[in-house]
Amino acid sequence: AIITFMLAGVMITFQRTGLPYVVVLVDDSASMTIADRYSDKELDERLKARLKKAGFDEASRINLAKMLLLENDADLLRRIEERYRLKLYFLSGSERAGPSELRELADAVRGASAEGTTSQLGKGLRTVLADLRGTPPAAIILLSDGVTTEGEPLGEAAAYARRKGVPCVYLWPP
Repeated sequence: AIITFMLAGVMITFQRTGLPYVVVLVDDSASMTIADRYSDKELDERLKARLKKAGFDEASRINLAKMLLLENDADLLRRIEERYRLKLYFLSGSERAGPSELRELADAVRGASAEGTTSQLGKGLRTVLADLRGTPPAAIILLSDGVTTEGEPLGEAAAYARRKGVPCVYLWPP
């Protein structure tokens, strides 16, 4: 019976049955406290209006990142969570995962402050990939100014992620 079973070529395969992850990385290093000036007056006014509507006063880089995630009652996070398991990380020297429930995620984003002394974007990206190595994420979204002050550059870590089959999207507000 075993030989017949083997000759028939029956194979047992394991497949993931849950939703894949989408990871949102938010840079919370000190460089994100900078408020950039835009030469385009119309863009500047639209950003200020969106920031005000989202509940933020200053047009700092961290507030722009928060605005993207939280505006329209956290619509972006909600839409991601409808199709994926959402995971949030903050980066500034040491990576720390945020909570997993949408309301808690939104509260964590709103309460985030850019006080990190270093910005280790490459290391942070690699840490996320290591954390999820059993179930690689469908995508990684990075909200950052792209300034790496210590460790591996972001480009090298992103190339590593692509080799692992994980698409990375780098978003800089606006």
